[in-house]
Amino acid sequence: AKVARSSRVAAPVSAALRLRASCWRRRAEPVVVASPARPSGGSGVRFPRMRLYYRAQTGRPLRVAWALEEIGVAYEPVALSADECRADAHLQRHPLGRVPALELDGGRVLFESTAIVLAIADLYPEAGLTGPLASALRDQVYAWSIMAMTELERTTLGAWKRTEHVEDAYRQRQLDAFTRAALAVGEQLADRPFLLGDTLTAADIVLGGVLGVSRFAGVLDVAPAHVVAYLDRLQARPAYVR
Repeated sequence: AKVARSSRVAAPVSAALRLRASCWRRRAEPVVVASPARPSGGSGVRFPRMRLYYRAQTGRPLRVAWALEEIGVAYEPVALSADECRADAHLQRHPLGRVPALELDGGRVLFESTAIVLAIADLYPEAGLTGPLASALRDQVYAWSIMAMTELERTTLGAWKRTEHVEDAYRQRQLDAFTRAALAVGEQLADRPFLLGDTLTAADIVLGGVLGVSRFAGVLDVAPAHVVAYLDRLQARPAYVR
C-alpha cells in the first residue's frame, strides 16, 4: 500500500476525511493514511494505535472512524482492494472478508460496524458513549443501534433505486417499512437533541451512519424533517467532519 498524496491539497487532511472521501469513490489502488495521535486530555488513558481496515465505496467503516474521532483515539485507516478482502490475511480479520475490521493494539481484531462501535464505547467508558453494565441507558444504546441496522439500513438497501433488478413492488414495500421506522425515530427525537437525551451516544453514531447511507441512496426524503435536521447536526460535529 502507498501513502496517499495529492498535489491539490495544500494542508494536511485528517485520516477520517480521507477515509470518508474514499468510501464514496473508486480508487485505482489501495492507500494507507494515518491519523495523528491525539492527547488524552489528562484522563490518564493510553490511546493505542489501531488499524481500521476499509474498502472504497463502502459506508460502514465511516461509523467506526467517527466513533474513534469522537473519543480521540489514534488510528491508521488501511484501504483494501476487493482481492485483498478475499485473501486469507483479511479472512482472518473478518470471516466473510468484509469491512470494517478494527485491529486493536496487540492484534485483537473486531468486525461488523455496529459491534465495533459498541465495543469502542466499552473500551473508553470515559467518553460517555454508553452506560454502565446493566443500566437502562446501556440497554437503550443496544436497542436503538440494532434497530438502526435491522429496520432502517436493511430497508434503505432494499429501496435503493440503484438496485434495478429488484421489482418495483418490493422496493415500495421496503420504502414503506423504512418510512415507518423513520417515523418511530422521529417520535423518539421529538423532545431531545439526541436519541437518548442531551448527549451523543454510540446509538447516535450507528443511526447517523445509517441515515447517511439513506441520504446517499435517495430514500431519506420520506423521513420527518426533524430527523433530517438531526442528521445534519450529527454530520456537522467536528469529529464527523474530521
